Amino acid sequence: MTGAELLTAVKGRFSLLLVDDVHQLQQLLIAALGQYQDLAGVTKTVRIQTPGPRELPADWLAHMVAVDAYGDFVPVDNYQDENNIEQIEPDASAVYPVRLTYLVNLRAVDLDSYHLPPTAIGMIQDYLEILLSVPNDERLARIQGAGHLDNSRVPTSEVREQQLATLREQMKAQRAVLPMISIQTH
Repeated sequence: MTGAELLTAVKGRFSLLLVDDVHQLQQLLIAALGQYQDLAGVTKTVRIQTPGPRELPADWLAHMVAVDAYGDFVPVDNYQDENNIEQIEPDASAVYPVRLTYLVNLRAVDLDSYHLPPTAIGMIQDYLEILLSVPNDERLARIQGAGHLDNSRVPTSEVREQQLATLREQMKAQRAVLPMISIQTH
């Protein structure tokens, strides 16, 4: 599921969605992705078959760990080349292929084409739903208040903030962990 598809799915959870500004919806989606990135994190692993520098993956946030064919830790250089292009290069003494695990920058992914990991989708959807609920509830309360209708059933911002805090704690419980490695001393 892409970010755009996730947003569409969350919008479908509302019987009455009063927040319809495309820019605001996209910003709320990016905020939900960013919160998941900061608290839980998403990792990705690429296989490097031969020695030499490589351009960073488009979704690169930060290096976690690299291991060689034996599962031994491999140091990795991260630098800018002469054209100011970010490069990574595993240590040449590694036994290839090298598996490089890195953190994904969810805030910068293409929302229309990047597929989010299935393990993150539910949590991000729930968080985005509450983020959308905050401005939606405010607008609903104003409309009901203007019509002199009972708006006591509209959740308050404090209730929504507590729900967000609960989800943030759940995200922390899903933190990406460093893969197992071994360090050989020669």
